[in-house]
Amino acid sequence: MKSAAQQGAWDLNFYKEMMTGGLVRKLLEPTKSQTPESVMSLRAAAYSPLSHWHLHLDALDVATLAEGKEARECMALLQIALAHLAEVLHEQWNVTNGRVYTTLSSDFALCWAEKSEQEKTESRRALSGFRPPVFDWFMNRPPRPMFDSDLHTPEFTSRHVHKTLLCLIEDVGFLRADRLEAWTLALASSTLLLRAQIRVDQQTLVPSNPSDYLYVSLLERVLFQIEDDDEETLELLEEVQRRQSYSWSPFSIEKLFEARSVYEHQLLLHGIPVRSVETIISSRN
Repeated sequence: MKSAAQQGAWDLNFYKEMMTGGLVRKLLEPTKSQTPESVMSLRAAAYSPLSHWHLHLDALDVATLAEGKEARECMALLQIALAHLAEVLHEQWNVTNGRVYTTLSSDFALCWAEKSEQEKTESRRALSGFRPPVFDWFMNRPPRPMFDSDLHTPEFTSRHVHKTLLCLIEDVGFLRADRLEAWTLALASSTLLLRAQIRVDQQTLVPSNPSDYLYVSLLERVLFQIEDDDEETLELLEEVQRRQSYSWSPFSIEKLFEARSVYEHQLLLHGIPVRSVETIISSRN
């Protein structure tokens, strides 16, 4: 809460929604409708998480529900929630017109934060000669991940938003500071949603894409279970890279493993024990 206050995000509604709100609660509100599934669909369409954290808590709710004994009775709710949250992530992170990029620090802003006061003065002086002024434009210019070419720009559906997020580690320089934190939470959320989707497919006898099992095995190990020297995880990484032809460098792999420590740090900042998430993951094995 102290951190949020310093960032200008102090809003009691922000924390109230974390504690007592969320998509699952919204969908479960009583209704007298004779078609409750249509009501839930409308409620989901109108629901927008307040932050990356609210979306992540929604993903945790759905993942926990999918593992519970009541999952079969909540199948309609799970399918609606999964589809909506995956679509929200896709709308945020797709590389064509994702909404999240306008909320992240620009390259200029990140470089500016590292400059000394003297360097800042000199930069302002150099930029002051431009007409119209360009300082604010540079500072607020939305960042974009860079790929080898337009032909290699990833275009995945919301069902495979985890693949989009894994593509972003091709541009190592993009994932830093607030961008890395937001991406890490999104990757963890997409992992939870993917596993919940696999559970729903199993319950409804719908065949899952074989690659889903590969991706969820890799991502759960990286984010929730192991350290970066695990041989099995490296084998999974090689298989994922081979199947999808990701242009990952050794630095990309380091960035992926860095996500675990960033994720754990953010959990602790919000007072959530890492063990709470690990319990959900381990219950699946």
